[in-house]
Amino acid sequence: MLKSARVGMSMIDADLRYTWVNETFAAMLRFEPSELVGKSVLDVTHPDDVGLHAELAMQVYKRELDNFTFRKRFLAKDGTVVSCDVLATASFDDDGTPLAGIGFQMNAQATDPTARRIESLQREAVVGQFTAAGVHDIRNSLSALSVVADTLASSSTVDLDHAARLLRSELDAALSLLQSISTFARPDVPAQNPGETVASLGTLIDQATPLLRLVAAETRLTIDVSDASARPGISPREFQQVMLNLMLNARDAVAEQGGSISVVAGKSADSEGAVDIRVTDDGVGMSPTDIGHVFTPYFTTKGENGTGLGLSICREIVERYSGELLVESTEGEGSRFTVRLPITALPD
Repeated sequence: MLKSARVGMSMIDADLRYTWVNETFAAMLRFEPSELVGKSVLDVTHPDDVGLHAELAMQVYKRELDNFTFRKRFLAKDGTVVSCDVLATASFDDDGTPLAGIGFQMNAQATDPTARRIESLQREAVVGQFTAAGVHDIRNSLSALSVVADTLASSSTVDLDHAARLLRSELDAALSLLQSISTFARPDVPAQNPGETVASLGTLIDQATPLLRLVAAETRLTIDVSDASARPGISPREFQQVMLNLMLNARDAVAEQGGSISVVAGKSADSEGAVDIRVTDDGVGMSPTDIGHVFTPYFTTKGENGTGLGLSICREIVERYSGELLVESTEGEGSRFTVRLPITALPD
């Protein structure tokens, strides 16, 4: 079932080389699965997306990000460009050593309304179309293999017992990964770990800055932080997820005319006890009608180049921390998105 699942699936090693791909993903790129195995992910990535993909993958392996999702351009075997919505994450052993990178890919031009519009996507926004189309198939396959593993484990043959334990270990890791994805997709529990140090605003911005500059490499980007010691209490991983989405939107908004983007962070002038992080661009802007729908799942002003999930993801993350995501925009002049988060702790 994994080989022919409705979404593309792949596994990579620490050198970003494919160790396994399913038939669906290989077909998207006009390859046979055996032709992709051993090939670097970057070899089939559009040159303009190589830097961003490599940086995001490195942050996942360093556990600075739990996962990442974005629209990526692949290079097919015949040289054509194939746009896919990609979700990538990684599994780790008990010592924190990366075991494998796992990717899910869905052709961005797919038009199957069932695969792309299932109601549960509204609560599984981060994994989006991938979860809706693929998790059921994965669970069925792993459950069946679990039965096989249990049968092998009952054998008195030492080699079979060893094989069964290895198989069980791999299945448990895969099932744990699926559970992590499902948990991450449910917006009811913040990702801040108990006892985790609450990062300051300055630290949050510093950690996100290299990725933001990479995304906005071809635009004029300024970043200004005041009240850097204020502590909004959001998980650094989720803060970076929000900022990545907002920066990608701003970059797209200024792409045609080569405008500028600014990130300004500090204590809010409009809400006592809160910080504001404002992402402003001087791009195409939005109409009043579009502003009213901008946080609605699946609504997009980008046509075939957008999924309509990014801003709904951002709002759900911010609201989990009792914050707000605000938007101001004037058509033809630009947009400003403000992440407003309550200050939960102050330095001693």
